[in-house]
Amino acid sequence: MVGKIVLETGDILSPPKPDESSRKMVTSESQAADDLKAKGDMLKDSSSDLIGNEESVVSEKPDQSSRKMATSESQAADDLKAKGDMLKDSSSDLIGNEESVVSEKPDQSSRKMATSESQAADDLKAKGDMLKDSSSDLIGNEESVVSEKPDQSSRKIATSESQAADDLKAKGDMLKDSSGDLIGNEDSVVSEKNIPQDLIELILQRLPVKSIFRFKLTCKDWRSLSTLPRFIYKHLQVSQRRLFLHIRGSQVWQHDLETATYSRIQDFGEEIVSISHCDGLVLLSTSCYEPSTKTLSRRIAIWSCSHGECAWIPRIGLSFYDFYCLGRDSKKSYKVLRFTHGRHDQGDFEAEAEAELYDLDSHRWKTVEIIDDWITHGNGNFGVVSVETSSYWVAATEGTYFVQSFDFTAECFRAITLPKAVALSGGKTLALSPFEHQKLSILCQIADKTELWITQVGDVVNWERFLVFRGHQLIPHNPAFLIMEKMVKVFCEEVTVDRSFAKIKIRQIGQGGFEDTQIAQYRFDRPTRSCLYTESLVPLP
Repeated sequence: MVGKIVLETGDILSPPKPDESSRKMVTSESQAADDLKAKGDMLKDSSSDLIGNEESVVSEKPDQSSRKMATSESQAADDLKAKGDMLKDSSSDLIGNEESVVSEKPDQSSRKMATSESQAADDLKAKGDMLKDSSSDLIGNEESVVSEKPDQSSRKIATSESQAADDLKAKGDMLKDSSGDLIGNEDSVVSEKNIPQDLIELILQRLPVKSIFRFKLTCKDWRSLSTLPRFIYKHLQVSQRRLFLHIRGSQVWQHDLETATYSRIQDFGEEIVSISHCDGLVLLSTSCYEPSTKTLSRRIAIWSCSHGECAWIPRIGLSFYDFYCLGRDSKKSYKVLRFTHGRHDQGDFEAEAEAELYDLDSHRWKTVEIIDDWITHGNGNFGVVSVETSSYWVAATEGTYFVQSFDFTAECFRAITLPKAVALSGGKTLALSPFEHQKLSILCQIADKTELWITQVGDVVNWERFLVFRGHQLIPHNPAFLIMEKMVKVFCEEVTVDRSFAKIKIRQIGQGGFEDTQIAQYRFDRPTRSCLYTESLVPLP
C-alpha cells in the first residue's frame, strides 16, 4: 500500500458528571481546612499577646530568649495558617474538578489529589506536635526565662497555647483519616454511577462517527472499543447515517441530509472519472496528464472520508473503458474489481472483455472469468452500489435490462432478473440504491410515473413494488437516491438551457407530490457524478 495521508482530526467531549457522595466528601475537606485556618489565626493572636504583653506577665523584663521563643510561636502559627490556605485551595480544586475524579472509573489524578491532602494533614500534625512541645517548654522553663516568678496569667496563656496545639493535632488526624477514606473507597464513590459495558456499547453504536472520534480522545476504554471489528461493523449496521457525495472535477463535495449543508471536503488535484462506495470506503478513479508521454493516464485510489486517509493502488496500463467496483468478502477482506468490454482507447478495437481482482490485504491482482454477452448501463456515469458481500449495477443484453452483480466471496459474476415492467422499460432512468439492511432497491421512471422496487439480497431474489409516484418532473439518468419511510430523496443536477450553469437540487418525492430544494449553483463545464455514502469507522485497509 502506498502513502496514507491524514486529512482531519476530532474534538473532545466531557465525561459524565459525578454523583453527590463525591461532592460531600470533598466539601468536608474544605470545611476542615477552614477550621485549621481559624485555629491558625487564633494561635497567631495568642502568640502576639504573649509577645506584646510580656512585661505585664513577669515582674522584670524577660531576656532575649523569651522573645525568640514567642516569635517562633508566631512563625509556627503563620505556617499553620498558610497550610490551611493551601489545603482549602486544594479542596476547592477537588470540588471544581470533581468530574475528573469520578467518571466511568476514577483515573490516576483523583488518587494523586487525595494523596496530597493526606500529606498536607501529616504536615499539620507535625506542626501541632512541634507547637505542643514548644508550649510545654514555655511552661516548664518559665522560671529560667524571667528574673522573678511570673504570675498565674503567664501559665494560663501557655496552657491555652498547648490546648490549641492539641486541637490542631486532632484536626490533622481527622483530615488524614478523611483523605485516606477518599483514597481507599474511591471505587465505592463511583460504583453507583458505573454503567454496564454492554449498555455503553449500545449507546456508542448509535452515535455519529465524529462524536465517537471525540470520545476516543477522552476515554482510553472507548478508544480501544472503537477499533474492535465487532464494534465497527455493528456501528455500521446500526447507525446508518447517510450522505450524498458529489464529484465535481477534482473535488469531492458533501451534502448532509440532517444539517442540509453542502460543502467541499477534499480536492484530489486530478479529475475524478468514477466513484463507488462500500462500508464507508470510497473507490476513486482519476484522469491525469503524463508530460513524458503527452497522454492521459488513469489511476485508482481508496479513500476513507471519515478517517481522512487516502492510498493509491499501484497499477499501470489502465484503460478509460474500465469499470471499477469496491466490495468485501465474508471475511471482511476488501477487494477492487476491474472489468472492461474492450480497451478501445489503446488501439485494440477487437479486444475482448476482461476482468481482474485486486486484494487490498495481499496487494496482488489476479484474473477472474467474465462472459461478454452484456453491456454496462450508463457508460461513463456508472452507477454501482455495494450491499453486504456483492456489488450491483444495471446492465443490458439484447434490449432487456437486468442487474449484474459480482460476488466478492465466490469471486464470480451473477445476473439478477428484474421485474418485467422494469426490464422492458427502455432504461431512460434506472438507478440502484441500498435499502435498510441487506436489501437492494431500484428506481425506474417511465414518463411521469416512478416506481420503486425492493428485494432481499442473497441466493433467492424476490422483487416487490414498494412505492409508486405520479405527476412529477423527470429524474436525471443514474441519480443517487435514498428511501425514507414513504418518500424518496433524489440528488439531482439540472443544467440550464444555455448550458452555462448547473443547479444542484434535492428532490423529495412522495404521495402528495414532489418538492425541489436547491442547495447549490455553479458554472457548468462537464457532467458530474454522485453516490450515496454511509459514514463508518472502517479503517483504510
